[in-house]
Amino acid sequence: MLKCKQQNDDGEDVHIPGSHTESNGGEPLAARLMFSGIIIFILCLFFAVTYPHGYYALMHTMVGAIVLVSAVGELFEAGNGAAAIKLSRNKSFLKLISGKTAGFTAVFAVSVIMNVSLLFETWSTGIGHPLFTIGGLLPYCDAAAYHAGAQHLVEFGVLDAWNSARRPLPVAFYAFFLKLTGQNLQVTVFLTTLLIAISVFLAAAAVYRTSGITAGLLMIFLLSYCIAPYNGTFMTEPVGFVFGNCAFALIWSGIFLPNRFHALSGLALFVIAQHVRTGAILVAPLLCISIFFTFDGQEKNRITRALLPVLIIIVSLAAPLFPAKIISNTQESAQFSNIAHTLYGMVSGGKNWRHVYDEYPEISVRSQTEQSRLIYRYATKKFLENPSLFFITIVSRLREALFRPIHFLFPKYLPVPRYALALLLLGTLLVFYFCRKDISKPVALFFIFTFAGILFSYPVIAEAWPRVNATAMWFGCLLVSYGAGMGIRKAARVKMRPERAGCALTKQMLPHYLFAAILLAVIFAGPVFLRVFSPNPRLEICSSKCEDRVIVFRVSKGSSLYISEKNVGKAVPDITMRAYKLNNPSSYGNLSFNYVKEGHYLWEACDLCSRAFVHVVFDEDISRHAGKLVAVCAKRIARHYQYYVLYHAKDMKIIR
Repeated sequence: MLKCKQQNDDGEDVHIPGSHTESNGGEPLAARLMFSGIIIFILCLFFAVTYPHGYYALMHTMVGAIVLVSAVGELFEAGNGAAAIKLSRNKSFLKLISGKTAGFTAVFAVSVIMNVSLLFETWSTGIGHPLFTIGGLLPYCDAAAYHAGAQHLVEFGVLDAWNSARRPLPVAFYAFFLKLTGQNLQVTVFLTTLLIAISVFLAAAAVYRTSGITAGLLMIFLLSYCIAPYNGTFMTEPVGFVFGNCAFALIWSGIFLPNRFHALSGLALFVIAQHVRTGAILVAPLLCISIFFTFDGQEKNRITRALLPVLIIIVSLAAPLFPAKIISNTQESAQFSNIAHTLYGMVSGGKNWRHVYDEYPEISVRSQTEQSRLIYRYATKKFLENPSLFFITIVSRLREALFRPIHFLFPKYLPVPRYALALLLLGTLLVFYFCRKDISKPVALFFIFTFAGILFSYPVIAEAWPRVNATAMWFGCLLVSYGAGMGIRKAARVKMRPERAGCALTKQMLPHYLFAAILLAVIFAGPVFLRVFSPNPRLEICSSKCEDRVIVFRVSKGSSLYISEKNVGKAVPDITMRAYKLNNPSSYGNLSFNYVKEGHYLWEACDLCSRAFVHVVFDEDISRHAGKLVAVCAKRIARHYQYYVLYHAKDMKIIR
């Protein structure tokens, strides 16, 4: 077992911030349980009192104070060294609050409060992501397609064509939780937010062990704000974010222990995360180089040490193809088909992904797989005609990333002034320079190769930056958090041996592996479960007579919006007309939802007849029929492209 004590130049023991072994040995079980219980009670009380009428966006005004207080406390603890440890041994209360249980419980509590509060803020106001939600709840645009695909998978045990050709695994992830919740959209979104909070905690805990409580809290705040706009959406970004954070926690811990098994496990999970949300695709191969040199000397055979990470990447790339194949439409099984659109834009001189439809509008009527094949063929032809356009695009986007480091490392929407981020980044670089002797070789290699992987991936994903980098959003957060931790230790004049910093024990990694196992079980076993236990309803009623159109769907709670006739005291799923007008597709001109009036109920569902997603307006609440299949005779109100259609229900019949 590693010891978390080191000696200064005079031979005296000093305490390392972020390691708590000294004060934890005599921590009584009853006291630990009591403290954890108090934290949980405060959490429950906090949400019971504030939801749904609080405005949690103001919470970021407290972030600076929280981090400052933790930094001062950490400086005091580190600066007093052995005296602080002796005091904590003599005072049971101080021993309790300085123990690792209290520290990690506090980090977990802050993570849950931050992420769930941001979701509750959206539900309290009814204003969510302007592109991917309606009224802060109902998915729209790509999110609606993912939601319909998940419903299709739950009902039929197979994905629809659109999702089969794009990202089947995150849709299967959502479908598994829809199945567990009776297709309750609101509960599924809440569970996803809890997974986000846990993943943020695990990433922050890994940094906390190595760099102290201030670095851990900074990781929580920055990571939570990075994912905040997509928290509550039915997009692939939240799922990729969860996988990426868990993978980072394993890799980071593997570097500091050092433990090659942790590092390689994290590498495998990160590759799987790229299946979930494709983004920084070059990080994994470059991490192979970092891991090779990190564990130089642990394996006598250099060829074996070099090939093992490569083999793990290959297996991790291939393994998710099997569950994806199980649930994919047999005619539309090409994953990531939309990458072809991005590639065509690049060979055209940096055009957007829809540029191919401007030049070849006739391909829009073809299937997703056929489109992908044709676009790759057109892209190859255009590249051979003028390859310089492709390389000019790469160079210009690399220059953009290097000359706009704040935009590259942090999303624009962070509720932190850009000058503050610039100062944080500058301070981090100064800390790295003055503490360069304290930075171990593995850590330096990790930062260099991860940065290179994200940088050289940027030209491909620049168009939708930073959301497509969801699996590696932790990098910019880590940069300033680790720098803050090192700065505090430097200010406290704590001598450290970097390779032993943090002293994270192997048993402390059990929560990380348990969480990773749950994620992998949902990805690999979930599709099999959904394929076997889907009801696959036979719908003869689809051919019944109706003046307009018959729509069949399963009623589920938490999957509709009620446009309230009052303007106060409402929260999702009941929203005010003002909130609805601020957050519906009409605000950016895609489809006129102005037809929806006060007193209407707006439902989104997968039409089991046409197997397409639709929006249906009802004059009454039908949620009392939750769990039942209903057939609706509906009149079409508005249409945009062939995807987004709004109907008004005229008559409804319960099938079963």
